[in-house]
Amino acid sequence: MMKLIAKGNTAEVFEYCEDKVCKLFYPGYPLESVNVEFNNAKLLNNMKISVPMCYGQIYIDNRHGLIYEKVKGRNLIDYFTDPSSYNMVILTLVNTHKEILEHECSSLQSYKDFIRSIIKDRDMVILKALDDLPDGNALCHGDFHPGNIMINNDGGIKIIDFMNICRGPKEYDIARTYYLVGYSSLPDDMDNIDAIQAIRRTLAEDYLGKMAIGKEDITPFLSIIERCHFYEMSP
Repeated sequence: MMKLIAKGNTAEVFEYCEDKVCKLFYPGYPLESVNVEFNNAKLLNNMKISVPMCYGQIYIDNRHGLIYEKVKGRNLIDYFTDPSSYNMVILTLVNTHKEILEHECSSLQSYKDFIRSIIKDRDMVILKALDDLPDGNALCHGDFHPGNIMINNDGGIKIIDFMNICRGPKEYDIARTYYLVGYSSLPDDMDNIDAIQAIRRTLAEDYLGKMAIGKEDITPFLSIIERCHFYEMSP
C-alpha cells in the first residue's frame, strides 16, 4: 500500500518509489481534466520549465492518476513567516515568475476562455468586461503563489500545480499572483490571521514592484480575477 504524503481538493499524492510520486485523483474526477494536466505537464517539460518531470498516467482502484518526479525539499510557503527568509521568498517568487513569463505558447487556451469556463453564465457583467481586456501569448501559470513553488534540498526550484496554465498578457498572470498572494481570503479560524494578512499584503506590494509593473497596469484585471476566484471556490 502506498504511503499518503499530501492531500488536496482534487487528489491525493502518494509515494510511488524512491524518486517518484503518484498523484491520484478522487473517484469521479473527470478524465478530461486529468488529460489536461498531463498534456500541460508534457508541454512544460518540453519547454524546459522548472517543473517536476511527468512520467505518465496510471489507473488504480477506480482512480485516474499521474506519475511525477519526487521533489525532495520544502515548499516556499514554509518560509513565509520567517523574517530572516523574506528576501529569499520575494526574490524566488519574482525570478521564478519572470522565467515563466519569458515563454510564449500560442497553442494553449487563452486566459479569457479559462475564465469563461469557470464563470459560465453566472456573471454576465464580468464576461462583458472580459471581452474588453487585451489578448496575449505569454505563458501564464494561472495559479502562481508561494504554495506552488518547491525548493529542493540542493537549492533548486520546482514549480508545481499547472492545471490552470494558459496564454495571455503577462499583466494577467502578474495580477492573479498579486491577488492570490495578498488579497485572497483566509480561513476565519486561522491563528494570527491579522499578522499573516499584513505579511501577505507587504509581500504582494513588494512582488509587484520587483516585477516592474505598475498598479495601473494590473487594475483592469483585478476585479475579474477576484470574481473568477470566487466562482472557482464555489463551483
